[in-house]
Amino acid sequence: MAALAWSRAHEQHLGWSLRNADLEEDDVEHMPAAVAETLRLSMVRHGHTAGDLNVDNARRELWYWVTGRTYPAPGTPGWPQPSGPYAARWQEAFLSGDPERAERLALGADNVLLGLMFHAGKDPQRRAAEDYRLRTHGITYVALADAAPAIGITTPVEVKDPLAY
Repeated sequence: MAALAWSRAHEQHLGWSLRNADLEEDDVEHMPAAVAETLRLSMVRHGHTAGDLNVDNARRELWYWVTGRTYPAPGTPGWPQPSGPYAARWQEAFLSGDPERAERLALGADNVLLGLMFHAGKDPQRRAAEDYRLRTHGITYVALADAAPAIGITTPVEVKDPLAY
């Protein structure tokens, strides 16, 4: 996943990184699935497209699910297994019966997205978008669409309100 590759390439410039997540050696291979799952859960729970996700809110989503007693267990109808390229890694990460691994992966995903959020938030070209969001929505935030160029996404990213970008 591009966000993980970006995070690893910029670790020395960030005050937080995967090094801070206390991952075990075999956890790193599951990080793309953890980041993808964080975004998937956030899109479902908040009803946003990927581009419109507020990265600060989305980055903690997996942590809430793996540590919260009020959330469904992985693999149940309330938290169904994804299909697609990360399905096998998801099974290994979240159906292995190792809750500590799930927590480490959630913390790792949080660190990856936190770094991406702060990097994208420093872009001076975002000022007009921030002003619009503040006037229209009463809040400023870094959306995943704002961070797309940093992780190599050069094609248009679907968003509900193009003026916010």
